[in-house]
Amino acid sequence: MRQKIKKILLWIQKYVKTDMIYLVKNSFWTGIGKFFSTMSGLIILIFLTRFVSKDVVGQYNFFLSILTIIAIFSIPGLNTSTIEAVAKNNDGVYKKAVKTKFKYSWLGSLSLIFIACFYFFKQEIILSEAFLISAILFPFNFAPNVWRSFLIGKQKFKILNLYSSLQSILYLSAMITVIILSRGNFLILISTYLLIQILPTGLCYFYTQKLIDNDKENSDWKSYGFFLTKMQILNLLTSNLDSVMIGIFIDMKALAIYSVGKKMITSLQGLIKEFSNIYLAKIAKREKINFKKYFHISILTFIFSIIAIIFTPFVMKIFFPNYENSVIIAQLFLLFLPIWIFDLFLGYETSYNLKNKKIIFYKNIITPIIYFILIIPALYYFKTAGLVLAVSFKNIINIIIFYSTYKK
Repeated sequence: MRQKIKKILLWIQKYVKTDMIYLVKNSFWTGIGKFFSTMSGLIILIFLTRFVSKDVVGQYNFFLSILTIIAIFSIPGLNTSTIEAVAKNNDGVYKKAVKTKFKYSWLGSLSLIFIACFYFFKQEIILSEAFLISAILFPFNFAPNVWRSFLIGKQKFKILNLYSSLQSILYLSAMITVIILSRGNFLILISTYLLIQILPTGLCYFYTQKLIDNDKENSDWKSYGFFLTKMQILNLLTSNLDSVMIGIFIDMKALAIYSVGKKMITSLQGLIKEFSNIYLAKIAKREKINFKKYFHISILTFIFSIIAIIFTPFVMKIFFPNYENSVIIAQLFLLFLPIWIFDLFLGYETSYNLKNKKIIFYKNIITPIIYFILIIPALYYFKTAGLVLAVSFKNIINIIIFYSTYKK
């Protein structure tokens, strides 16, 4: 039986240009972990839309968007440099990366205190208190999360997804309980969200230290991590600016509708990223880019997108009956999914294989600048649908930058 399955996988491999045996071998555990994670996010979203008002759903997403932007102070580029370092047997980078992230995360806490003061003087006390709570917990939330990068670099996918699954189950149970019992209390929702991340993340960091095999480190892990972080600043802003602008310039109800449609696709994108993580260690070691493979993957994604667009209205009606206006948002994001996935793999090649600082610089400077130029007229003339187009156009710009720079 195993030999027959192997033959089938090798036959498929000829057409998709992907190491199918390696993918299937590791994707079982990745699938389990990401399945729990994705389903947890979607189930929580379903409960939010059914038990909580659109205003609170909007506030919740507005808060998370701001928090994600402030996360730049936790030096997220160190996560990437840790994968690259550990994949090359430099395990000593792991603990040092966590310590560095923890130290710089206090700058994030300071920023959140300033935001809390801003909303306090605006008499928006609930938002002010939410940001103040997050300021206290910020370093403990973001610093230890390097454990995922460490396990990816070690190619310990079974352990990675076992821990991720347990974390998702705990998160799901806590959030559903709070959503139902708190009756939409925004502060309780936010406090639970933050606290339920800290305990499992800390435990995962503690247990993964047992897998450290040596104290070796490459010379550029820190400088490269900081470089990547600097390059991510504008990109991180653009990734969350759409939600922030809707919350500020339209209202929280409109943000709730937009967030539900977007969440449906970002959950799918998260699943794709998790599967693609299997190849990060391989990408870091390879010498040549297989563009044909990524093209074939994009074609398959296009076929999937068309089918998904057709079924989206039915899915939304079943799970989000009060959010019918979210359908067009989800469909527009699906339309650009093949371009997104092609850009995803080119981004991996740039960061983990080529380590081409020129491409990284252009993608993280030129693309956000063009996005900033487009987002205001997009929101003004086409409302939330215009933001989807502006967000998706970033992937097209990234691909153009990669090819124009790589060939040189």
